[in-house]
Amino acid sequence: MAFNLRASPCALFCCALLFFAACAQTAPLQPQPSPLGAGKPHPEQILVELFRSMEARDWPALCACIAVPDSKGKPIALVPGQTAPAVPPADAWLPEAEVQGLRSFLKAGWKRVVYSDARTLADNATVLAVAVRVAYDFGAIPDAERRMLLGAASARAGKVLNWDGVAAQMRERERMEASGLIPAQRLAFALVQGRWRLWLGPVNL
Repeated sequence: MAFNLRASPCALFCCALLFFAACAQTAPLQPQPSPLGAGKPHPEQILVELFRSMEARDWPALCACIAVPDSKGKPIALVPGQTAPAVPPADAWLPEAEVQGLRSFLKAGWKRVVYSDARTLADNATVLAVAVRVAYDFGAIPDAERRMLLGAASARAGKVLNWDGVAAQMRERERMEASGLIPAQRLAFALVQGRWRLWLGPVNL
């Protein structure tokens, strides 16, 4: 089964989510309890390994971080030569500059991630989904990071925005997510072959 990481809408969603919501450190993490509870996936460690693999262009290691649905919708490991191409497609990798920017963002200390309780999917008990909210310390965001966030927001809007306007939008989204007025972003993980992996299948709670 051929599988194109960049072409998967769910994969692209996850990459966007990682950019704006992840809070993991880029250095190798020491074993520590998952913020989701004992025996649950550790989102930050999984995401750190995913981006480490991407930066190193280590296709087997990247695939080992990911689970995909089989023909019946059940999670299976993404394995080169089996459920993924033996050799990574040319468009499997994010641009190097983008990966470096992600790694810089991942270690930022001016944000805090808040996870909801993990829930199993209605149609698949081996997949857990978790809502992810981000609380920003706006006064501590360095100028370089402000420019990065501003540039990303301007690109999405298709016009040049100013920082005050972008920060106001971020604060409003924080408030609405915290109050439940809008749904928070979600990440999902599947337990396959004894390892928690980022799930790139549908999330039906």
